[in-house]
Amino acid sequence: MSEHEDLENLLKSPGWLRLGEYVRQTWGDQLSQYVTQATGDADDTMALNKLRQVVAAKNAVERLLAWPAERLRHLGDTVARERQPETFSRRGGL
Repeated sequence: MSEHEDLENLLKSPGWLRLGEYVRQTWGDQLSQYVTQATGDADDTMALNKLRQVVAAKNAVERLLAWPAERLRHLGDTVARERQPETFSRRGGL
């Protein structure tokens, strides 16, 4: 199997779909709780650092879940470029 097929199969698999559902539900339900806890700190610097950690964790999880689809787009773009015939002009290849 190719990487493209592997990633397509991953995105369609019931386990991947369940994982995505779990993550969306968990972050949706608990994000406000995390933010409330972080902003409840009397020390503004500590509260800001906690908020940064919450945002960084959320972004990392979102990037992880987005990677297979992004990689598929990249692979598709690469294949499309490889299939395009090279055209030449007096200036050389385009």
